[in-house]
Amino acid sequence: MSERDEMPIGTVGTVFDILDELSKMQGGGVTEIANRTDMSTSSVHRYLDSLRRTGFVRKEETEYFPSNRLLKYGDTSRSLNDFYTTAKPVVDELVNRTNEGVAIAVEESAVVYIYRSWRDQEIRSDLRLGHPYEEFHCSAAGKALLASMSDDRVATVLDRQGLPAKTANTITDREELFDKLATIRESGVAYEDEELIVGMRSVATTITSRDTGENVGVLTVYGPTIRLDGDTFWEEVPTTLKRAGNLIEVNMQIRTNY
Repeated sequence: MSERDEMPIGTVGTVFDILDELSKMQGGGVTEIANRTDMSTSSVHRYLDSLRRTGFVRKEETEYFPSNRLLKYGDTSRSLNDFYTTAKPVVDELVNRTNEGVAIAVEESAVVYIYRSWRDQEIRSDLRLGHPYEEFHCSAAGKALLASMSDDRVATVLDRQGLPAKTANTITDREELFDKLATIRESGVAYEDEELIVGMRSVATTITSRDTGENVGVLTVYGPTIRLDGDTFWEEVPTTLKRAGNLIEVNMQIRTNY
């Protein structure tokens, strides 16, 4: 059964289906959306017109785009997340210390980045906040999240997503990935070495609630191989990252208990 077959039946499911496709496409016309949703163009047009009139999509000539009004809901969701509110200043400070891009992500049946910060020298990467990155195995953040799961749950995730190769360095063998996850659990650090984008690397560490022991998300540093290389990649950044992660965990515990 596909994810689309599991969508709620009725108007609500269709509305979110269309909004999801618009987000993936970063805007599109009626015919294109109809083809992607297996709906008639007349039905798609009616839904889009209703969404436009209620302010959830905007229209530019013949194309539709998610409106800025949707930011309200994402911003509210983040502001209610203690991990985000605690980690944000740490992320900003970590950018100053590493001179690389820094982000936090959570697991919502995918890797979902909820905040990122960077310096002007960062090579722009296609990291979109709120976008569901379904493949966990080819990013440091994704592997760190997998490492926080049981082996049975990891197997379920891999059954769903597979292990598609993004570059020549992507791990495509299950046994190799499980070996990597065991190492991550022991060291507390996940590495990604040009496994998602050639010329880019990332390091991540899991953030755990000290009250419940549950994973609340991951903290990751990413940048080009020309800067994240040698001891910087394998030693300096991971050490700095783990210290920042510990600070987030302590501050979350303080916020919770006092």
